[in-house]
Amino acid sequence: PRGVSVDFCRQTIYWTNKDRNSPGIQFSGVNETEHHTLISDGLKSPLAIVVDPFEEKIFWTDYVFGSSYKIESANLDGSNRVTHIYEPDKHPVGLAIDSENIYFADAMDKEIIQVNRKTNEKKVVAKLGSHVPKGIIIKNNFAQRDHVTPKCERALKIVKEKIAQEKLENAEILSDYCLNNGKEMNDEGNKRCECPLGFSGTRCEVNICKISV
Repeated sequence: PRGVSVDFCRQTIYWTNKDRNSPGIQFSGVNETEHHTLISDGLKSPLAIVVDPFEEKIFWTDYVFGSSYKIESANLDGSNRVTHIYEPDKHPVGLAIDSENIYFADAMDKEIIQVNRKTNEKKVVAKLGSHVPKGIIIKNNFAQRDHVTPKCERALKIVKEKIAQEKLENAEILSDYCLNNGKEMNDEGNKRCECPLGFSGTRCEVNICKISV
């Protein structure tokens, strides 16, 4: 495998097989030992791959001939295959998506390029100078997506519950700002502690009775 991507909604792993004799897009369930080939026709050397579990799409790059490359997509069952980009003089080594765009890292010109998923309009969003990119990742808040397929509802529910739990734990930590039963006070946005008898310090951390003289 050259590239790997996980559909966390359906518990499926997808990868690119760039074997010269049998290139393909393959997949397997996370708990399976057998693998399956999703797409094999018309591939030369598939490299990067990424899954959009919400739109039920898979995207990949294919290094064709010389310096020519393609970026293609298909449904998760292999249908509705679309070529978004087919051009020379690029070497895409990484791939990422959001709800509107495809992004890839070009090792030849050392750039990050954005491609609109609907119009295929392309533009350079970053030039990396002398640095050769090896991959790309974007921050994408999946929990805020408006369109959620039924398969993703359970996965997102787990994610949101985890986020809520972490916020609660952080709030509990902050609520213990004042130690030794000190009372937290707020003076015009400035946090301070009102300490009980026998304690002092910014957070009532000093036991006056145990201070050595």
